[in-house]
Amino acid sequence: WDVISRRWRQRRHVQNVRLFIVDELHLIGSDVGPTLEVVVSRIRYMGSQLAKASKTKSDESTSNMIRIVGLSASVANAKDLGEWIGASPNSTYNFHPNVRPVPLEIHMQGFDNPHFTARLLSMTKPLLYAVSSYSEDKPVLIFASSRKSARRVAKDLITHVNSEDNPKRYLHCTDDDIKPYIKLVSSRALKESLAFGVAFYHEALNPQEKEAVTKLFDSGAVQVMI
Repeated sequence: WDVISRRWRQRRHVQNVRLFIVDELHLIGSDVGPTLEVVVSRIRYMGSQLAKASKTKSDESTSNMIRIVGLSASVANAKDLGEWIGASPNSTYNFHPNVRPVPLEIHMQGFDNPHFTARLLSMTKPLLYAVSSYSEDKPVLIFASSRKSARRVAKDLITHVNSEDNPKRYLHCTDDDIKPYIKLVSSRALKESLAFGVAFYHEALNPQEKEAVTKLFDSGAVQVMI
């Protein structure tokens, strides 16, 4: 979309966009942040220019307004992000954990490193401690900011458990049971992590790999999903 929208003045189909949904808006602070910022800012500018051009026609005074919907995980500056995409305070929603169908127990830990990459690295040890302390024998879902981060977290977990008495503490089935699923996986990193009961899931996995990972986690054979 970044490439397509650059020449929006010459592309009628781009000008016809009326709803623009930005998922994972929290990635504004990651490596893809600059691109995300440019794309959203361009859409806002495009919308304002089209709205000005249409004001000369009273029957189309609001026809060129572009609505931007931003979806994000927890962020500290939700109000600022809302203002940036043009959302009024009444249109900015922060959903409380109480609306969840399953009760949620919250433990928070802050990190004061201003650099995104360094901040992610500083989360490694607290993450290992959190998994061991709060979910020793329960399913674990870990959200990572990118595919690279997902693989790194999986590798860190495996390195950590390899130093323990039970290196396969996250694997709740026999090696023979998991072998057929590992054969369906082409990613070497995913194969290695699944053998220890740790899986990662992202858009780059092929459908066969996604199905294998999902079945293993849903059945409880694999305890950790990133």
